[in-house]
Amino acid sequence: MDDKGLEILRKKAYGQYKKAMFLCGCFILASLMMFGRHGIHNEDYTLFEWGLFTLIITALLTVIFCCLCYLLLIRRAQEGFIRAYKEQYVLPLLMENGRFQTLEYFPESGLGYDEVAGLHVVDCGVKNHFSSTDRLTGYYGDIRFLLCNVNTGRTGKVGKIYTSDSIFHGPVIRFDNVPALLGFQGTMRVFDNKYVAGFKDRPSAYKIKTGDPGFDGRFQVYASDGDDTPLTPVLIEKMKAFADKSGKWVSFTFSGSSAIVAVHRPRNLFDVFVDKPVSGQKAELLKDIRMIQAAGELFT
Repeated sequence: MDDKGLEILRKKAYGQYKKAMFLCGCFILASLMMFGRHGIHNEDYTLFEWGLFTLIITALLTVIFCCLCYLLLIRRAQEGFIRAYKEQYVLPLLMENGRFQTLEYFPESGLGYDEVAGLHVVDCGVKNHFSSTDRLTGYYGDIRFLLCNVNTGRTGKVGKIYTSDSIFHGPVIRFDNVPALLGFQGTMRVFDNKYVAGFKDRPSAYKIKTGDPGFDGRFQVYASDGDDTPLTPVLIEKMKAFADKSGKWVSFTFSGSSAIVAVHRPRNLFDVFVDKPVSGQKAELLKDIRMIQAAGELFT
């Protein structure tokens, strides 16, 4: 689908949203006026009691009315635009790159909590604050990859108030059977210093230095074997450049011939908004695609 066709769908969806909001506003005003006028002539209630009653009834009816507006006006139009954006717009743009091949996309599917925990690349927090969606699989060149959007969090407490704190938000990408890693037999985890302080799942076997001052100043490296390392000078330079351009912080796990990359950043490749023109969203989308390309280029 081209930009023009997608923009038509977006405007239709946004128009239905604005129509629903207008109707909800009118319904609230009409309800307040109706109940307020009726309450003036009702001697069974005080002014305060009838005012409270009016607000409660209006709130309940408004919730019901807004749900109906969503079901009848908003949902179908928005779902059509979102589905077209993700499946008929994002995927073709990825394929235009030439190195993405055999793509399969599952919008409601992702990696499970235990699967992400097993990758040892992000702190998974607690299960009830974990989610993963937008599963994308395929090949980047000759390397098979799996990408998912992952959100993790934990529950905190300030005094007697419980809070929900976000830990990680962004893409987690796994590359399998990476040719450059075929000789590597161990595991290695590379954590950005901005992130590692709060990450408890760190192996205690070996903490190593690469000998590159810029890299060692930014990352902490933990390995199962102090002598077996996949970090060549070329890969180190690529990882530094990738980290500089990709997000707030990044982390990497190398396990045998697989490499996992996590990028903590404010948006996801498949994020879509009905209130923003497609042209503006495309600019952000192309940045996301370049980030995914850069992750693939680390290992080619």
